Amino acid sequence: MTTDFSYWNTVDTSTFLADDWDNPSRDWAGQIIRAKGGRVAEVGPGIGTDYTNQFKQSVLDGKLKYVGVEGSSNFFKYLQIRHPEAFWTNSPLIAMPVKAFDTVYAKAVLEHQAALEPGLSYLLSAATKTVVIIWYRPPATEAISQKVDGVYYHTFKRDEVLAVLA
Repeated sequence: MTTDFSYWNTVDTSTFLADDWDNPSRDWAGQIIRAKGGRVAEVGPGIGTDYTNQFKQSVLDGKLKYVGVEGSSNFFKYLQIRHPEAFWTNSPLIAMPVKAFDTVYAKAVLEHQAALEPGLSYLLSAATKTVVIIWYRPPATEAISQKVDGVYYHTFKRDEVLAVLA
């Protein structure tokens, strides 16, 4: 299977992930991260929504030092215009600095990577205390790769994910 992720640079930024904006996992993650405070990196996609609803006020109050890491250049430009007070970076997971953040938060990031590694290790190594990963396609007994509506989605094998976490 060829992996073509150009979709992320063509998506309509105003409605991106609109069907997931009310997902309770967003509030759950936001509460944990706000309570911990410190330096947080949120890794896309859809980071503008969580920033607005979960982190913006804590950033403005000085309780969080926030960095939004977005791989789509189109969405990155939109975030800079919409939220100029936040720090946004347009970079891939491979550019995550080691031990640069207290908390790393990723929602539906790994499912769109061509492979589990090295992405998962980059997320884990970027945090000094906590990594919050919310999967859209949780690890399963068997690996599955599918193309849905022009976008590649991967379900990674649970044993392989646990081995990296260990």
